[in-house]
Amino acid sequence: MNSFTKNKDTSNKIWYNILRIFTSGGEIMSRKIRFISLLTLLICFLMGCSLFQKNGGGPGEQGSQFSESVRKLREKYSKNTPYDVQEKVIQIKENEPITFPTEVQKPNDFETLPHEGQTELISSFEIYGDSNLRAILGGDFKMNDKRQIVIEPAYHFSATRVEANGEHTEYGLAKQGESWGVFDTLYLLQRDDERTGKKLKKPKLWIVKIDKKGRDKLALKTKSSLLGDGRLQLEWTEVPGADSYSIIKREYVTMPGSDAKTGLYNYKEVDRVTSTVYRTDLPTHYDSRNGGRSGDDPILARQRLLQAYDQDYSKKTVEKKPYELLVVPLKDKEALGTISNPISSDSFAKLMPNQIDFRTFSDQVSALRQKGNIPEEAPLQMMDGQIQNFPIVYEKIEKEGRDVRCLVSIKGMPTVKTDFFIEQASVEEVQPVVDKHNEKVNKEESKSGVSEKYISVEQADLDLKGKTVVHDVSDIEERVAARSAAQEYFAKALLSDAEYVDYSEFPELSEGDVSELLHDVLEQNPVIQQGVVPAIDAKQHVVSFKYDADETAKYKKARKKVKEIVKDIIKDQMSDREKIEAINQYMIEHISYDKAAYQGFLNYKTSIENKESEEAISKAFKDMQDGIRKYESSFDITGPLFEGKGVCQAYAVTFQALAQEAGLETMYVSGNTDDFDPHAWNFAKVDGQWLALDVTWNDSDGDSAKKENEYLLLAMDNPLYAQSHYAFDRYEDAIKE
Repeated sequence: MNSFTKNKDTSNKIWYNILRIFTSGGEIMSRKIRFISLLTLLICFLMGCSLFQKNGGGPGEQGSQFSESVRKLREKYSKNTPYDVQEKVIQIKENEPITFPTEVQKPNDFETLPHEGQTELISSFEIYGDSNLRAILGGDFKMNDKRQIVIEPAYHFSATRVEANGEHTEYGLAKQGESWGVFDTLYLLQRDDERTGKKLKKPKLWIVKIDKKGRDKLALKTKSSLLGDGRLQLEWTEVPGADSYSIIKREYVTMPGSDAKTGLYNYKEVDRVTSTVYRTDLPTHYDSRNGGRSGDDPILARQRLLQAYDQDYSKKTVEKKPYELLVVPLKDKEALGTISNPISSDSFAKLMPNQIDFRTFSDQVSALRQKGNIPEEAPLQMMDGQIQNFPIVYEKIEKEGRDVRCLVSIKGMPTVKTDFFIEQASVEEVQPVVDKHNEKVNKEESKSGVSEKYISVEQADLDLKGKTVVHDVSDIEERVAARSAAQEYFAKALLSDAEYVDYSEFPELSEGDVSELLHDVLEQNPVIQQGVVPAIDAKQHVVSFKYDADETAKYKKARKKVKEIVKDIIKDQMSDREKIEAINQYMIEHISYDKAAYQGFLNYKTSIENKESEEAISKAFKDMQDGIRKYESSFDITGPLFEGKGVCQAYAVTFQALAQEAGLETMYVSGNTDDFDPHAWNFAKVDGQWLALDVTWNDSDGDSAKKENEYLLLAMDNPLYAQSHYAFDRYEDAIKE
């Protein structure tokens, strides 16, 4: 039986029963006991009646007591959490300072305060603007007459202005000493004990909620994706009243020659648009005759802004310089509402092309020419500075003097191109070799196909009267994939088809965090209905979910099918490796790749490769999206389970569902192939080590030319895997935790 509770006010009944006892005769209670009880209740009343209130507390605080079930969940994942979330939530207005809720007795003895000569701003308290604790914010710290620390927005944070791009004007994110600006939730990290000054074994995290007088509803949520031509695309929700949107780069400021943390960020505007979609410029090409990259100056400037590295050509070194992209809604050239969720360069830079590394490519061409060969690949420098080899297409060859000039592009990315010369050769000699190469490259098929769902959590004012709201999931015994207490909580609630879920015991979650969390929960738990529509009521700390009746029935049937398959193929004596091999083999024997479902991806890619018009490319993109909807089951678990077919995404989620039911520790993974096609596969933990497997590519589909099970449980550094699969960083980061 699932643990559900009704929303109702029980405090009146409690007070009624207590007063009934006190007004009863002496035979029920002696005067002495009555006096002690009254005194206890008086103390309770003066303390804010915390015995009866879940969300009470004094001014500036939201009192809270974690339930036993949530406390156990947090303990389960405590190793993954570097801090302890505090149960009290600090409430402030937009223009108010933060007041630390307890008295600080020995501030001069704090062990983590910086000592003389240190440049770090790290101290006993740090303020962050995001729940991942990446965006550290400055603050002016003062002590009031109650020995409480008071924190105001400080110069090095709030006076930072966004450096404008081009003809646009700069603007501010907040106001010095006046307002917390575009932030609606702050995270106060405490490193030392406020009573003894000793460093805490695990820092405390205090959640600070900012009342923006309704302007918090002007928040936008951003998602990113990589297009087939190598461009980064950002999409976000529309903000009422905004007349434009500023895409900004937030980069951490470092001290030259030092690893010391400064606590400072640079904010630079990349571009400004009026729509809710932004695409980066097409990559430019390297022209050897002009001695460098070819393209308009504004495009090159934006491309350089997006580079997540610094390169020293004299020392032949590349230094990683990660950053984050954010979107800020503007009205009359001033920030409106709240800043978007950050998109880390770690999530796209290693998959986003910058330019062909011409120096390396030139050396490769010379070496191949000495052997009588022509290059089949080119080294492409990605936006993280690393080099990856990609197949090339010969677009044109022509005679220049005694040599042949070859113009080549990266397959699938026609604007990423360069040229090179084959010395002392003729077109007649080179042309047949080039034609044979192009025929081979264009014939190669990629079994790919990923349609990443965007979880948009809409704002709502929910009427919960008489509704059943989930507060406790401890009785739900279904296996779920989760990396945090909040993920397991929501995963189990969704598996029970909960319509309303209370998340008040997870105060660290902002509205943007809820959206990201639901994305991860649905992605890693494919037996949950994927088309669920969420809405959030931030005031009541409740998320509502709408389910499609037909989809609900279909996924219940799918969960039953998963259990039947696992019961049939998994035996008790099997090791984890044997279980994975059994699931992999079952899928190979019962599932075929759905080429019709993938055709839309191929048509879109071909449209780009053929350099068709923007109108034609847009139509191909729309047709691809229509095809995804038409062949929806080939992108989720229902296609493989009931129709015996699917694209790579369906293979990967089906493996995840079966492995999860078998009690294995696995992960759904998406990224790109070496052909820059969107692709999905899995990670699995075997004997304490994370390994990669690609069931789609393990399945030869009866093609004798393809080797079966070639991508089964490969080490991450195995060249066969490492040179063909490029996972998004969020997955690789997850297995490092």
